[in-house]
Amino acid sequence: AKESTADAPVPKTFPSEPIAAEEDAPIRMRTSSLGSCSVEEKAALLKRPVMDSSAMIERVKPIVNKVRDEGDAAVTGFTQQFDRLQVQLDSNIMRPPFYTPESIPEDVLPKNVRDAIDSAYANLKAFHVGQAETKPLVVETMPGVVCTRFARPIDRVGIYVPGGTAILPSTALHLGVPAQVAGCGTIVLATPPRQDGSISPEVLYVAQLVGVTCILKAGGAQAVAAMAYGTE
Repeated sequence: AKESTADAPVPKTFPSEPIAAEEDAPIRMRTSSLGSCSVEEKAALLKRPVMDSSAMIERVKPIVNKVRDEGDAAVTGFTQQFDRLQVQLDSNIMRPPFYTPESIPEDVLPKNVRDAIDSAYANLKAFHVGQAETKPLVVETMPGVVCTRFARPIDRVGIYVPGGTAILPSTALHLGVPAQVAGCGTIVLATPPRQDGSISPEVLYVAQLVGVTCILKAGGAQAVAAMAYGTE
């Protein structure tokens, strides 16, 4: 929504719902003038959407409980169900080595893509190295009373990289680099597999760069539950 200017025509009506468009038709933006809105219309236009997560939680609970109770079998079954796999996975786990610059064919991951990932990795790592605390903060708040603050890495950390319709090596970098710089001992990267059971080469390349310990081929609640409760 935007304020009207002196030269702009002021619409007199304000539909309560977006203008319906035919299937495959271009999306049309609805324009409103706050200056000529009633108090009620303005409040409706500026109201933030409210997300009710209770229904989502109820749908997720059975998935989480099944993974907690049945472990790998449940993770594999849900991956087969939700990610529309066309193959049967022998395992939901991949371990390094993943991809290195020398082992990736050009037609799988072009050099310009690798260079872009390398550049992003170097920039992110430089920032997080600079951000890391190298020594404890020590403050004597009053004579004889010394307070300290220090950082310790999480020993085992899970990072989630969405898959589905988008490939997000950027997410793998933004989550993996801080874990690597912090010195986390075990880094599990969870990401949904493609329909042939493989993981995108971009994400595999990042996993190698940031020192991922293993890749969990799973997405959604089942992946989070597997990382939270553990499986065989």
